[in-house]
Amino acid sequence: MRNSSTYAPKVRKLISGAKASVRAEEDNGKLLLRSILEEDAVPKQVSDAMAAIEKEFLDYNELRVAPVKDIEDCLGRDFPGARVKAESLNRALNAIFDQCNQLSLEYLRQKTKRELRRLLREQLGLSPYAESVVTLHGFDGHAVPVDHLLLESLKAEAMAPASAQLEEVQGFLERLVPASQALAAHEALRQFAAKTAPKVSKAMARQNKLAREHAREQARKAAVRAAESEIAKPVKPVIPPKGSAAARAAKLGKRPPARGPSGKKP
Repeated sequence: MRNSSTYAPKVRKLISGAKASVRAEEDNGKLLLRSILEEDAVPKQVSDAMAAIEKEFLDYNELRVAPVKDIEDCLGRDFPGARVKAESLNRALNAIFDQCNQLSLEYLRQKTKRELRRLLREQLGLSPYAESVVTLHGFDGHAVPVDHLLLESLKAEAMAPASAQLEEVQGFLERLVPASQALAAHEALRQFAAKTAPKVSKAMARQNKLAREHAREQARKAAVRAAESEIAKPVKPVIPPKGSAAARAAKLGKRPPARGPSGKKP
């Protein structure tokens, strides 16, 4: 990140003295759910959404097979990125089930941290923020999750340059914050972003609009690719039944005899 030395003291001051709260141990389903819902949402929105989902669905397996529209409706129209998050949750839960026939992330336990983070993004389709939360909370990895809410909050308080992108701010924070303090820093930054949220609401509205447009464009491109793939499939030749007039004509290199409307030779 450009001029990182200018912003580092401000961020250090923000997270100085932060201590991680003692969180009850979460199962894989709950951790995955929270990691996806947290992005660009304040804590009250997340707790309400999780309560609604736990009330609506019997367990995470039922949530896995639920239609995306049902998950979206459960989150509510006002929940940040409801449609995108419903799709992400559906995709991630099914990807885990496909890998080990159960909803467990234990199959990733022996992976290196680099490989773990890659698989969470590529295999499960998690966003950089959700992947970082799972890495941090589920695997004690060194990660500092950054979403657009935090990004805009840091910019609003002159703790990041106005031109900074999400990935470079996350890289800056992960270099700045030691692994032993990552969990406490994450919680402090979440609280800071929640307090600053009203101030950056317009910027966040623009981000959400862009995210929706991006999701629609990606869906359109996927549909076009699927259609083009279908068109490109080779057409199998129609082989006439053995012994038919058409087969005999084809064998002799002649056109098959014409048929009238009744199917008889004219």
